[in-house]
Amino acid sequence: MNEDIVAVIGVLNVARTIGGCLDALTAQPCDIVIVDGGSTDGTLEIIEKYRYRVQLISKPGNLSVARDEAIRQTTHEYIAMTDGDTVVSDHWLEELLGGFAPGIGGVGGPSEVPTDTLVDQTLACIPVHGPSRREVPIWGPPKYERPFVAKGVYTVAGRCAMYRRAALETVGGFDERAWWADDSELNQRLIDGGYSLAYEPKATVKHEHPETFGSFFRHQAHYAAGQAIAGRINKRARRRRHPVPLVAFCSFFALLGGGIFWRWLLYPVLAFLVAVLSASLAYGIKCARWKRNWRLVLTVPVGMGLWQLAWVFGYPWGLMANYGKLGR
Repeated sequence: MNEDIVAVIGVLNVARTIGGCLDALTAQPCDIVIVDGGSTDGTLEIIEKYRYRVQLISKPGNLSVARDEAIRQTTHEYIAMTDGDTVVSDHWLEELLGGFAPGIGGVGGPSEVPTDTLVDQTLACIPVHGPSRREVPIWGPPKYERPFVAKGVYTVAGRCAMYRRAALETVGGFDERAWWADDSELNQRLIDGGYSLAYEPKATVKHEHPETFGSFFRHQAHYAAGQAIAGRINKRARRRRHPVPLVAFCSFFALLGGGIFWRWLLYPVLAFLVAVLSASLAYGIKCARWKRNWRLVLTVPVGMGLWQLAWVFGYPWGLMANYGKLGR
C-alpha cells in the first residue's frame, strides 16, 4: 500500500458501473475515498461491499464539491482522481506517479471510450473526450501517443488525473461554482501559478459509458455550458474558439433572413454551407481511412454537426446561468 496516494471518486447514481470501477481500483496500492452526492439508484449498496478498502463520504453537490471535500478530509501527498463510470488500467497509479518531476502540478492519461457499435466508433473519432488515443485529430498527427509536458489546460482531465496536494493547496483547489469543466478551470490556475502538466499514455481509464447521438448531444451541451461558466469565473479559462459555433450559427441565420430582401446575401450563405459540408466530409474521409471503416464517411459528419450544434445551445446557457447557486 502506498500511503502517499489517495484515489478520489465523486459519484451520483452510478450503480451500473461502480462495481467494475471499484474492482479495478481496489487492486491498486492506494487508499480510496468515495464522495457520494446523494445517490438513490443502489450505488451506496454496491459500495458497501467494498467498505474494507473504501472510505465513504456523503456530500451533496457537484463534482468539484465532491473532489474538494475529499481533499479536505485526506492528507496524502498525491491525489488521484477518476469517475464512477471508468475502469482504470492495471498499473494506472504507477504510470501517473511516474510522470511527476519538479515543477509538474498534475499528470493525466487517456480515456478510452467504447467502440462496440458504429455510433461508438463515430464518437470515439471526434476530439471531445479529453486526451484519447482513439481520437482522430482534425489536423496534424496524433497528439496522445507519447508522453509530454505542456502548459495546455486539456492535458489533464478529471476522470484520469493525479495532482500534487501542494499544488492544489497553492491554487485553492477546485472552484465549487464550476461544473462539467472544473478540471480545465483548475488546470488554468495551476498553469498561472507556474506549474506544468504532464501526460502519460499508459495511464489509461476505460470510460464505460456507451452513447447514442442524443446522449452525446446532451453531454456536449452541458460541457459547453460548463466551459462558459468556467470562463465567467476565471477570465484566463476563456478560449477564443468557444463562442465560434454560436457566432457562426447566428451569422448564418442573419444572412439567410437578410436574403429574403437582398438576394445577394444568399451567396455567402451558400458558400458557408459548401465550406462546412466539405470540411465535415473531408474529416469523415480521414476518420474512415485511419479506422478502416468507410461507413464513418457518413456518420462522422453527423457527429461533428451535433457537437457544434450542442455548443450553439449550451454555451449561451452557461453565459446566462446563475452559477453562484451551484457551489459555495
